[in-house]
Amino acid sequence: MATIPIEHLVSRLEQRFRLLVGGPRTALPRQQTLRALIDWSYELLSGAEQMLFRRLSVFRGGWTLDAATAVISGAIARDEVQDLLDGLVRKSLVSIEMDTGRYDMLETILEYGAERLHEDPAQSRVIDLHLKYFADLIEASGAALRGGREQAAWHVRLEADHGNIRVSLDHAVEDDQTVDTAAAMCAILYRFWAERGNIVEGFERCTSVLTRGRSLLNADRLAKLTLATGSLALNVPGAAEQAEDLLREALALAQTAHAADTEAAALHNLAISLVMRGDSSSVPRR
Repeated sequence: MATIPIEHLVSRLEQRFRLLVGGPRTALPRQQTLRALIDWSYELLSGAEQMLFRRLSVFRGGWTLDAATAVISGAIARDEVQDLLDGLVRKSLVSIEMDTGRYDMLETILEYGAERLHEDPAQSRVIDLHLKYFADLIEASGAALRGGREQAAWHVRLEADHGNIRVSLDHAVEDDQTVDTAAAMCAILYRFWAERGNIVEGFERCTSVLTRGRSLLNADRLAKLTLATGSLALNVPGAAEQAEDLLREALALAQTAHAADTEAAALHNLAISLVMRGDSSSVPRR
């Protein structure tokens, strides 16, 4: 603070391990840099604690015990995961919100853990396990998001894990092998995004997956994803024409795939699109 203007300091916070290197010369070596201090704490952990700590850095916005157990995937028993998490909380590397039972890390600790995970040969597997957990979670929410008594509870649950969902989608859309998973997630999540006000983000994410997956997805999956993208586009400023095109495409794909539910939803939303621009006479009939 004595040597760097605050504006420059803010711009360099993403390089926090290189920035905070000027501790007092009279301090112990582990206290002279931020990295040395966290290194020292990390080295005091047991091997199992270190493995869990590294893998927990895959999360964004916190996690539950179930999610932590998923990314360990049998390497450590569930009861032991709980004990190790408790140990990391006592060592101030992990925090817990008692009302919800969710765990989290400070951003600096999370960044350090991510660097350690990057050095771990199991990194790709951990990322895949993280994706699978949240893809399964979203699949489980599908029926409730269409309405019913459990809808509000699922909205709260998905909101709490929205950071993890974003990271999962970012990973899934990067690989041809997982783009189908990304499409399945978006085809369900569009209702959540619409209800929670994340319409533009949802539209952009669906569009990204659609662009990547057009030549990779089967007709049924493509129809559901196109329906999701077009439905969100209805409420995106300046995207009315694109919404109509997408919904017509979704309708044609659904008919090809004999997906009656998707066809009905595409017809419904296409009718809304046409009525919104005053062209109710063009509404197609089943």
